[in-house]
Amino acid sequence: GAAAEAGTVTPVVGELLKHYHAFIEIIRRMPKISLSSVHGSAAGAGMGLAFVTDLCIAAEDAKFTPAYAKIGVSPDGGSTVGIVGTVGSRRALQIFLAEDNFTAQQAYEWGLVAKTVPATELKAATRQLAERLAQNPPAAIAGTKQLVYQAATTPVKQQLDAEEHKIIMAMNTDAFRIAVKKFTSKGK
Repeated sequence: GAAAEAGTVTPVVGELLKHYHAFIEIIRRMPKISLSSVHGSAAGAGMGLAFVTDLCIAAEDAKFTPAYAKIGVSPDGGSTVGIVGTVGSRRALQIFLAEDNFTAQQAYEWGLVAKTVPATELKAATRQLAERLAQNPPAAIAGTKQLVYQAATTPVKQQLDAEEHKIIMAMNTDAFRIAVKKFTSKGK
């Protein structure tokens, strides 16, 4: 509000978002899974951050508040990055323009939240999910994450070539060789 009154919105908000956007790009590009955990209310850019991570877990009583249209602005904070690809453009328009807020259960039903748990169990459930995700070999995580995020905008042939490259890279790791031995020895 002060920046709008002073006529300094462009430099003030531009500088703030430059750093925030760099952070969001790092989250999306890094070869590890990012996990958000929401308890209470996530509004505006906080909501955007919750959904720009790779996976989100929320307390059953969590609330998500877009709030953008109500104050006369468009979404920011990675909100369109995290939401549109997950729910599609029509649901995203509904969320941004017609929802005052939505529940963790709605977010789960729309695919924005991987899991909801009672608030008292959120910390433990988040840790359990993080530990489960960390059991995957790094090459599998990095390759899967990159392939998933590029799939929607990559031509089929190029995507298939990328899949081939990533699986061959992963198969050349010790983690793969160990996992295959473990898997194939189970039946014996």
